[in-house]
Amino acid sequence: MKKLMGAIMALFVCFGLATASANGFTPSPIGGKEVNVWVGFGPGGGFDVSARVFARHFGKHLPGNPTVVVRNKQGAGSIKLLNYLYRETPKNRFDVGFFLPAALQIPIYGKRKVRFKTEDFKYVGNMYTDINSCSIWRGGGQGIETFDDLITAKNPIIFGSAAPNTPMTAFPMFFKNVLGANLRIVHGYRGTAKALHAVMTGEVHAFCGTFESSLRGPFRRQHKAGDLRPFIQIDISDRSEFFGAKATLLSSLLKTEEQKQLAHFIFGIDRMTRPIIAPPSTSKENLFILRKAFFDTMNDPEFQADAKRILGVATNPTDGKDVQKFFEDLAKTPRPIVEKAWRITQTSK
Repeated sequence: MKKLMGAIMALFVCFGLATASANGFTPSPIGGKEVNVWVGFGPGGGFDVSARVFARHFGKHLPGNPTVVVRNKQGAGSIKLLNYLYRETPKNRFDVGFFLPAALQIPIYGKRKVRFKTEDFKYVGNMYTDINSCSIWRGGGQGIETFDDLITAKNPIIFGSAAPNTPMTAFPMFFKNVLGANLRIVHGYRGTAKALHAVMTGEVHAFCGTFESSLRGPFRRQHKAGDLRPFIQIDISDRSEFFGAKATLLSSLLKTEEQKQLAHFIFGIDRMTRPIIAPPSTSKENLFILRKAFFDTMNDPEFQADAKRILGVATNPTDGKDVQKFFEDLAKTPRPIVEKAWRITQTSK
């Protein structure tokens, strides 16, 4: 039996080498080297937990079974990490990063100084696509259940947000400036967990960023009790029956071609819920190794079990080439749409 298993393993190794050779190179073992999985946020949040679940299984799918270390580099909504990966990582190292996807819209806007270009990064893959929503606590005191209720609300609904230039601000600003919602935004709530606490204590009424996995996982108790209720489903990329009939579909509110283009740019970033990035300096050989190991990890039954148990999601990965194209196409968004998207999400008319 041992000889048979050894022969089977040898066949798998030969197949892997043949596949790599067909791509123009043969991967060499990277055992003995640390592979760094960076996170653009502090420990304990959703991106950090995703990275740690991924890192737990990633190493065994890399040649030589190297040590995989999770490192946190938080700051400016993962801008600090993206700047680091873009310019400061040594070329002979294996580094990948988990980051806020919306951060890659910032250089496209061109309104803030950042040290990276979206289209220059190498993209390893996307772990899963989750469906997003915006939710309100106990109807905001005005019986808000649908988006129409938000438009006709007698008093402004207060949304909690982390900071400008984040989806927690951009999404409600689109509702206000394009669709006529009666709302205003209060910043300073660093992440959806802080925003949830704020709505529970009455500081604000609502917030965006309540993904299906969050409502099934960490926010499950509040959602199941009917206190935290999604009033709009962000269905630009996909939709889910989980949110119920009262959660208005964003797509149903878009009446003009311009509105659809703006929504695709502002909200469409959600399609890449957990993308994994590599520095621009990553060689073709190393990128091939990383992409193959990513997909092997995604298909690992032990990883899939951990993802479902810990993250509350069933992974539906996107391969690195498609992720690369997604962000390259995002960077090619027509300038008039980008400029208008900036005005919409930054001003309160």
